[in-house]
Amino acid sequence: MVDGSKGLHPAHLHMLAKEDLQELYQQYLGKWQCDCCKKNYDATRSNSERFSYHCNLCYYDLCLQCWRGYYHPFHKHRLKPAKTEILYPSTGGSWYCDACERSFHELSGPSCYNCDLCGGVDLCDRCFNGEWTHPLHPARGHHLKPVDPHIQYRGYSSWSCSICEKEKDCLDKGTFNLFHCTHPDCDFDLCWHCFRGDKHYLHQHPLVKVSANWNHEHQQCQNCAGQLSGIGSVYRCYDMSCSYLLCVNCFQQKPQFHPLHTAHPLECDIPLNIFPKTRGSWKCSNCFNSKTETDTLHHCRQCVYSLCHSCYQRQSNNHRHMNALFIQPEGYQQQSNNNRQMNSLFIQPEGYRYSSTLAPTYTSVPVMPTAGYPTIFPPISKSAVPTFYNGSSGLTGKQKPEECIECRYRPAEVTFVHNGMPHRMAICCRECARQVEQRGRWCPLCNQQFERIMDRSS
Repeated sequence: MVDGSKGLHPAHLHMLAKEDLQELYQQYLGKWQCDCCKKNYDATRSNSERFSYHCNLCYYDLCLQCWRGYYHPFHKHRLKPAKTEILYPSTGGSWYCDACERSFHELSGPSCYNCDLCGGVDLCDRCFNGEWTHPLHPARGHHLKPVDPHIQYRGYSSWSCSICEKEKDCLDKGTFNLFHCTHPDCDFDLCWHCFRGDKHYLHQHPLVKVSANWNHEHQQCQNCAGQLSGIGSVYRCYDMSCSYLLCVNCFQQKPQFHPLHTAHPLECDIPLNIFPKTRGSWKCSNCFNSKTETDTLHHCRQCVYSLCHSCYQRQSNNHRHMNALFIQPEGYQQQSNNNRQMNSLFIQPEGYRYSSTLAPTYTSVPVMPTAGYPTIFPPISKSAVPTFYNGSSGLTGKQKPEECIECRYRPAEVTFVHNGMPHRMAICCRECARQVEQRGRWCPLCNQQFERIMDRSS
């Protein structure tokens, strides 16, 4: 930077120079917009809005506030908005926040706030603006912001967490992270351990222990489908945008070996943490299908072995008879001799044969190619008597679900498709199906994520 008149900024790739924007945008009467914070300015109003930084190559404008950076109680230096593909070219723009430790890749516009003096402190938009909502502090209108105790409680030697009530030293770097409520009338503090919770192998995000009655929208454990109301406490994802819930029994389960990878237990992880150089893109080690950062990853760090959620569920010992609820496409083989009695529950396509001489162990999952699925599934006969799934006792009761299993009064018209295979019966009405899709695409019948909704009204 030369005399403060020009220099490089982490929010832009080219050199920026200080210009008189009143002359530059004379045809617009001095009106201009910062391309970083998207605020509108009038160059005729004051010198702070008149003289700013401009790129002559691509007409990129940066206001003085974005050029200097912003003070934040998390760090002692100014934080500048930055583009991570400029800061971290070796990882393709992949990075993680130093406050919440979430992984990201480059987004449209600066979503990272960086300290160029320290060269390693990054904050995401959510932490910088103080937009964290947490199940341990679910008050309406209250949000948490990461702060430095030495800055937030200047003049005090210690502070205490509002949940664990442990006293922390303000100068202790081991207790550096503190999440403080931004509401002016609230003095709620959350230490790092209480905010983040504990990692579990069934979910990619950490889980925190909360009361089971705090949220009435989700009443089932998303692993065993057990009822959660009135049982005391449950474990919930620390990110309120993720509605994952586990009961105490499922949380206390130890990681189990998977039939496809018996060397080490597999843990659910974030693809960006494992594959930062490919921006979260990865490939399943079993079906060899390409996956993105939004797909669920089950990974072994020691063997660099990755499984997609479809392959993990298809061979998992904890998988709750998922195959018994779907139409079997042509070429599909039964995986266990114990499922012979389930054949009467399937609509068998032409050419399907049951194999009774399968090996007791499997080295790979029998993956069906996409072209192998029938384009039109066989219609369900009205005289057929399907078996209805009950989450507490498995397959019980010979009844056809003529009514929606969500609202219990509208007729069931649609079903849900998992891994290309739909349920053989109509499950929900159209109104409840849309609500289920907005809640997070968890099937109310089998408690598994579905791909799309299929019409079964005809």
